[in-house]
Order: sequence, then structure tokens, then C-alpha cells
Amino acid sequence: GDTIRISIITRKPVTTDSGTAVIYNTNQLYTIVLYIEEQGIYRRLEEVYFSGAASKAIRLKPGMYKAAFMANGVEHAQVFAIEKGAATEVRVE
Repeated sequence: GDTIRISIITRKPVTTDSGTAVIYNTNQLYTIVLYIEEQGIYRRLEEVYFSGAASKAIRLKPGMYKAAFMANGVEHAQVFAIEKGAATEVRVE
């Protein structure tokens, strides 16, 4: 079957205190769950809803995050970093 993956691309920094995760949903998924890492544990942060293929930009404080979604009963997840002033692309394809 088709392989579902999440890829991460970090763009050049701009000047700001927070970073941005730009989530591209190219796989027609409806919900991607974001987790933030705190003291070695990933805490559920928010759910990002999509209707069809779309992209959304989310402002996040610098740190480590995880994007996860369910497909065919299996969780797919990818850890990514948010850097101060950088836009990180999170592609679900």
C-alpha cells in the first residue's frame, strides 16, 4: 500500500521570539495531534483539524514537538524542533 510519512523542513530564520510550524496536509487526513516535550515527556498540546488537503501555520515557542496521526489503526509520528524565528514545515504525505 501507500506509505504515509511526515517530513520536516526548516526554513531560514526571521526575527521573532517564537517559531512557526507550517503543517501541510497533503494526504487528506483530518486531524493531526501536536505534542510538546517537557522534561522528557510528550504532552498533548492541541489537535489541528483539516478538511481535505490544506496547510496551516501555528505559532509555537522554541522546543521539541511531535506531530502524530492515526492511519489504519497505526499511529504515525515525527519529532521536530521549533527554533526561535524559524518556520518549520511539517509535511504529512
